[in-house]
This record gives sequence, C-alpha cells and structure tokens, in this order.
Amino acid sequence: MTPSILITGAGRGLGPCLVHCYLEAGFTVFAGTRQPSPNLVEQRKGSPERLFEISLDVTSGQSLKTAVTEVGAIVTSLDVLVNNAAILPEAGRGALADLAIDVGLQVYDVNALGPLRVTQAFLPLLEKSQRRLIVNISSEAGSIGNCWRKDEFLYCMSKSALNMQTMILKNLLSPRGFELLAIHPGWLRTDMGGPNADLDPKEAAEGIFLLTTQPRQSGSEIHRPSREAHAVVRSDKIRLIPGGTWHNFERFSSCMSSLLTPAGFDLEARYRCGNRA
Repeated sequence: MTPSILITGAGRGLGPCLVHCYLEAGFTVFAGTRQPSPNLVEQRKGSPERLFEISLDVTSGQSLKTAVTEVGAIVTSLDVLVNNAAILPEAGRGALADLAIDVGLQVYDVNALGPLRVTQAFLPLLEKSQRRLIVNISSEAGSIGNCWRKDEFLYCMSKSALNMQTMILKNLLSPRGFELLAIHPGWLRTDMGGPNADLDPKEAAEGIFLLTTQPRQSGSEIHRPSREAHAVVRSDKIRLIPGGTWHNFERFSSCMSSLLTPAGFDLEARYRCGNRA
C-alpha cells in the first residue's frame, strides 16, 4: 500500500524540498499551502496521481475541516504528518527596544497553535495508520537550556512552545502507538533564513526524510536509526550534530559544554538532521 504524508507549509522554503523527497520515495503527498504555489508546479506535472496540493491555513479551523475532508476522500488513513508551516515577520526580528510585540500573537498562532490544530484535525486519519508518525519542524531557537540569543524573542518563544507541545503529545499518544519527533532542520538558505545561512534546504529535507523513513529490520523488530546526538572533534573545535529529537541533543550538548569548555574547547553547534555531518 502506498504510504501517505501531509506536509504543511509546503509552498516554499523547506516545504517543496520535503515534497520532492517523499514523492521520489513513492509516497502519496498532500502538500498543504495557503495559496497555490509555483514551486510545486513541476512536481505536480511529474506525479499528478500522487501529489495533491491542499488549501490549508493552519490558523483556521474551517480551513482544516475542509482539508481533512479532501484528504479523507483520497486516502483512508494518513501515515505521516509533518508540521512545517512557520513564520518570522520582519517586525518580529528586532531588538527589544524596537520590537513590535503584538506581532507575537500572529507568530504564536502559526508556529505553536498551528501545529496543534493540524494534529488535532488529522488525528483520526493518523490513528487509522500503522505508522502514526507526527513530525514537528522546530528549532534550536526554542531551546531554553542552550539559549544564546539576545533578540528574536517572538520566534524563539513560539518554538519553545512547540517543543513543549511535542513532549505533551508524546506523553499522550505514544501509548497509542504514535511516534513524535521535534526536528531542528538547521539554519537554511530560505526566505526566512536568508542567503548567508549555511545549509541548503534540499540537504535538510534529505536528512529529515532519512530520519523518518529508514527503519532497520532485526528479526521481528524494527529499529530506527539512533537519534542520540554525537560529536565530531576537529582540532580544538567540537561540532555537535543531532541525529533527530531536539530533547536528546539539548541534553548531550549541555553535558559536552560542561566537560569541554573549561578545557579550552570551542563548541560550534552545527545542526543537521539524520546521522550525517
């Protein structure tokens, strides 16, 4: 049976790259976009029977209700949900003195409440699947234990809320056979990340794809690739690479920092998905 996936925020940035990866692997892909995206035109031509662009506004309950009906008319279950939609308005980037704090209501609505709305709406379809995977595209910006920023309050706070949401959902849904992942894709060269970011969104999408689709068979059990963070030592610099969930990476990097910083090492956090540098 063809696996199925819904990706929100599929119209730009990381979204179209994720769509490409899962299409290439044979998935039926539901690409959630607020408006038709020119970035998906060629992919729709190549796989019209497996790529469905769904009108989806993560801030609107009515939009979600319509989207669930559309998806449910095509598949009887949904295997994977990737909550990727997020915003970072220019007015929300500034230092504290210049910050348009009211913009935070919109940022929180999209980045934190949006994924919860989508998960709530599509939970019945996900529950009918054997895979039952929910992926929240989060950020190291939401880490409290490893916070280094002095600005970008609104985006960081929204991602902290998303991380907490992921943990609560894990507590609620894992006894019902669900897997929950919060993934930091890296600093991406997108409209949000800017041209000076150090990672192509295609590479990040490939890492996310590998993390979510490559089980290793051992007898009757399936083992996922390790999600524990690991380190690569390069002279006096430590490159920390998470293999998946931010929670494990945060714990690991805190331990590494306490051990190695006093010894004169410089810890460079380079966040990549999957088990690749």
